[in-house]
Amino acid sequence: MSFIINGKITLTALLPNRHWPIYFIWLHLALLLGCNEPQLNSERIEQQFGSYGVEILESSASHRVTNLYSLEGDRKVCRTLALVLFNEPMNTAVKAEHQKITAGGSIGAVFKANDWTIGKVNLFLGDIDVAADASLLNELMGISVPNKLAMHIYRFKLQKGQTLVEYATIVEIHHPQYLSSRRLDRLYADYPAEVIPEPAVAAIAARVQQLLQQ
Repeated sequence: MSFIINGKITLTALLPNRHWPIYFIWLHLALLLGCNEPQLNSERIEQQFGSYGVEILESSASHRVTNLYSLEGDRKVCRTLALVLFNEPMNTAVKAEHQKITAGGSIGAVFKANDWTIGKVNLFLGDIDVAADASLLNELMGISVPNKLAMHIYRFKLQKGQTLVEYATIVEIHHPQYLSSRRLDRLYADYPAEVIPEPAVAAIAARVQQLLQQ
């Protein structure tokens, strides 16, 4: 599956062409995460680079853009640029956690600290061809553009007891020294996947392109 938006972004999906009914997605998540909850980006970045921080670049009631970075000396190097599209209206079961997140907290760390089980449902695993005018990535990651970077789009889901919450759709673009699309596939290939309509993918891709050109 591939999409070209205004000749700027090409998405090449690595997901199998399958759709999981919502009941089976939650059931699969419960079984999978009961024995192997996914490592958080914050944990993996700190483990790999020795430090981790989160910087809020843009925030509103509907979305957030964050720079997940490590330090090289006193310089912040973006390891993951994340676009978070919050589900609306927000589920009241996560009101307290959401307030901490909108105040600047790291999403995964906040929910993990409050005993939520975190699940991810893959929408896209693959590469994004970044155009030469992607100034934000050039500035934050310190990489040359154009470039090809790994991108992961997923539903961020939560469970605590009998409470199930679909919190957000998250788009993550990764620094080439951090995660490749091949490694992403190894990490998340066994997670449930959801096939979304092409217009929805195109809309997400357009949001990503708008973000990269800031």
